[in-house]
Amino acid sequence: AAVQSICHSLSSLSHQSPPSTTVSTATTDDTLLPSKRPAVIMPSILAADFGSLSKEASDCCSCSAASPTAAGCWLHVDVCDGGRAWCPGALTLGPQAVAALHRDVPSLQLEVHVVSDNLDDLLLPLSQAGTSRLTFQLEQMDPSMDWTQWDGEEEGSCSKRAALVQKVYDLVKKIRSLGMTAGICIAPTTSIHHLDHILSHLSDSSHQSGQEEDMMVEAVDILAVSPGFGGQPFNETVLHKVAFLREKYPQLKYLEVDGGVNRQTAALAAAAGANVLIAGSGIFGSHRSRSVDGPDPTIQAAISELRHILISHGK
Repeated sequence: AAVQSICHSLSSLSHQSPPSTTVSTATTDDTLLPSKRPAVIMPSILAADFGSLSKEASDCCSCSAASPTAAGCWLHVDVCDGGRAWCPGALTLGPQAVAALHRDVPSLQLEVHVVSDNLDDLLLPLSQAGTSRLTFQLEQMDPSMDWTQWDGEEEGSCSKRAALVQKVYDLVKKIRSLGMTAGICIAPTTSIHHLDHILSHLSDSSHQSGQEEDMMVEAVDILAVSPGFGGQPFNETVLHKVAFLREKYPQLKYLEVDGGVNRQTAALAAAAGANVLIAGSGIFGSHRSRSVDGPDPTIQAAISELRHILISHGK
């Protein structure tokens, strides 16, 4: 009933005008949502100028609104190599680019989202490159599965799901053993029941190990666009997944909405329960000064505006 109420509120919000764009960029407070969760705007470097990646990453960190905690600012890096059906033809960045960003802007906290058929081979290089959190695409754990459907208690499904849970558990343990935290990402078309099943078992594992206040994964990334390509429209059907996860897993530290984030969709995602908004084109737009004399004011303004919306509509 609570989730239905949230979704009803989202429907009403989608018809409202976006909030005012008059936002101060001077604040240095570590602003939290009413729930005391951090309000995080995470620029996606995939939409930046590839000729000036370090400069534009630095511009993001120079904006006080980009830094949700004293630990520094977050940057989202997509590492896609055209893996199967999930990002066909997409070739983005790799460990070398991650290492360069970490070297040139050491205050960055780098969340690296990997969509690759060679994930195991990338774990160590990405860890050595300075990755803070590695987020993997759930669907690549079993490319043969129909992720759009949930088969419930059909014969044979239980053993297949058990094998999948074990595979995810082993991967998360390996990620953590390499000094990174772990995140799970799902595509817009994936049934939320698959992720729910896995998270419930990972939560049980955390409790059994004495980590009562923690989960084995600290972030869930809900894609509102298809992985690997920027500039796509926001898929509003993912909002019910965000609301469901926030209701069932209040201990989840970072609930992210990724792709198609702008003024209007940021309000929708925040109202659904997201506390992290990942934005590419909405921050690294085409109408920028590209000044070499200092931080780009349009990047700063975009981050500040999105964070203001997140705080205004978030929980």
